This record gives sequence, C-alpha cells and structure tokens, in this order.
Amino acid sequence: MEEKKTLRRNLITRFLYDFGNSFFIIAIGGLFFAQWIILDNKIPDIRYGGSFALATLLVLITAPLL
Repeated sequence: MEEKKTLRRNLITRFLYDFGNSFFIIAIGGLFFAQWIILDNKIPDIRYGGSFALATLLVLITAPLL
C-alpha cells in the first residue's frame, strides 16, 4: 500500500514539474520565433498573429480528443 502512495506522489510531482517547465520553454521559444519571423523576414504582424491564433484554436479544439 505504501508503494502505491509513493508511486502516485512521484507521478504527481513529475506532472507538476513538466507542466510548469513547459510554459517557460514555450514562452521563450515563441518570443524568439516571433522576432525571427516578423523582423528578419519582413512579414507583416497580422499574418503572424492570425496564423498563431488559428494554430492555437486548432490545438484547443483537438487536444481534448487526442
């Protein structure tokens, strides 16, 4: 019984670590990716923003199903 509690605690701890770490990596990566797309390649802001919004919407719709 004690082994199950330890395993569950380890899984919850690992989940929280991965969950917290993911937002930081995505935020930093997204920041540099946006600058590269918009500034270096001279693409209008609205095209990047629109495609990012569409991709986010698709993830929100498909993530629960996957």
